[in-house]
This record gives sequence, C-alpha cells and structure tokens, in this order.
Amino acid sequence: MSIDGHSLAVELRFIEEVFRSGYVTRVPLAPPCMVGLTNLRGQVIPLLDLTKILTDVASSRRPLPDREAVLLRWQDIRVAVLVDATTGVIKTHLDAFYPMTNAHGLVFAGHFRLPKGRLDLLDVKKLVEHVRYQAAVGASLEPR
Repeated sequence: MSIDGHSLAVELRFIEEVFRSGYVTRVPLAPPCMVGLTNLRGQVIPLLDLTKILTDVASSRRPLPDREAVLLRWQDIRVAVLVDATTGVIKTHLDAFYPMTNAHGLVFAGHFRLPKGRLDLLDVKKLVEHVRYQAAVGASLEPR
C-alpha cells in the first residue's frame, strides 16, 4: 500500500479487507493520527491517517468519503488506515528484511530492501498500542 509517497507492507494475517471510507465523524481529543470514526456495515471503525506518524506533519488531505482504507485486526481490535493506493500482494524473503532502528520504529517492525526500492513493514500491534497510548495521554490531559 502507498501513503503519501511511502511504500508500506502489512502481513496478510492482519488484513481483513480493503474498503472505501464513508462518512467520517470527528472525535474530540482523539490522537493526532486518528481522523475520526467511520461506519462499515454497522460496525464503528477508528480511521487512522498515518501521514502524521510518517512525516511528523499533518496531512493536507481531508478524510473525505470514498477514500480507500485498509481494515486491520490485531486480536479483537479493528482499525482502518487511509491509503492512497493498494498495490497488491508480494512475496518477500527474510534475508531482505532489516529491523527498524529509527524513530519510525514506533509503528514499524522494519523494512525490506527490494530491487525497486524500500518497503516498510507496518507492525499492527505497535500501531494499536501507539494509538491507545496517545488516546490515554489525551484523556488524562482533558480538563475535569
């Protein structure tokens, strides 16, 4: 998948489906990467824009209806990530994998070096934990 010019991969076991986002409801005090909630066949799904994590700059794109999103599941938690494009399934070899050592390791396991460039591997568990942490910190800063 591609987000703001970055090529990203997710292990197939974490992907439930690719869908078009519908109406997005904004959530007050949500983590910076959470653009809101969307309804997918009666299920309320948190919708994330990873641009803030990838570039440390807020995305100029608005989460308009009909944007492509990838629905991810880690244990019993479902989140969707807005993407610019899904590019298909590729088979890689572990000898091309390099663990992440920089700040992006916050939500990435590492990257693959491929003949046509680099492919960062999104760690779904780390992503969910990062969003949960940001939400908890935001809630603790809320005036009472």
